[in-house]
Amino acid sequence: MRKIISLILCLISLSAAAQIIPPRYAGSDDPDVFRKQFEKKVTKVMKRDGYRIEELSHELLMKFTIDTLGRCVDVQYPDSLGGVRFNPTQRSRELLNTALSELNTFTPAYKDGRKIPYVRKMLINMNFLPGAFVKPTFRGKKDGLMAFREYLNRNLVYDTKLYEAGVYGTVRVEFYIEPDGTITLVGASESPHPALTEHVQKLILDTSGQWTPLLEMGHPCRYLISFPVNFDPGESTSYATGIPL
Repeated sequence: MRKIISLILCLISLSAAAQIIPPRYAGSDDPDVFRKQFEKKVTKVMKRDGYRIEELSHELLMKFTIDTLGRCVDVQYPDSLGGVRFNPTQRSRELLNTALSELNTFTPAYKDGRKIPYVRKMLINMNFLPGAFVKPTFRGKKDGLMAFREYLNRNLVYDTKLYEAGVYGTVRVEFYIEPDGTITLVGASESPHPALTEHVQKLILDTSGQWTPLLEMGHPCRYLISFPVNFDPGESTSYATGIPL
């Protein structure tokens, strides 16, 4: 029995000794520490070297090896991960490669007290870059949804007959801002009365062509907005939330 216990302890000891100590960046083994510094460097290189946002990919996968000197080498850009496909542009690769080469080196990984190469993968979403994600604007106003809400609140009419009949509640309308700035209605998922729905939808359609669309990496994209309008005997108000599609 003692021999068995000794063998188990020996195996545990060998397992512990064989554990890999991951590389450290700026004294930390937290990958987010490196990611933040990398994103700052990418942003700096983009501005310095004149990269345009429309030249770059929105999302890509990066794979590199941290060698025994702490350098990032053998940089690759796999085209898939878990069924998700990536197609990084050449300019995206150039930008990331340059940024990576200008960063400080890592403290390399260790195994059994010896330095070893260490492979790291990073899923990179370029939304951190200035201009990567620009929300829709309405009538030239920077805060498009706020400007639209103000427009809607100025033009809402609470039908007297419905008011006196005690009809009140929320009309929730969904619509798309198309890449050309026009409006496509989806419908109303909530409403206390068809007349109120019709009124709100007409006001929304009247803004068609007055929007600057969502821009992702410099490219116009479709944008879905869910817009609740509250009809209340006290005060009728509206607010909105939007998501890109």
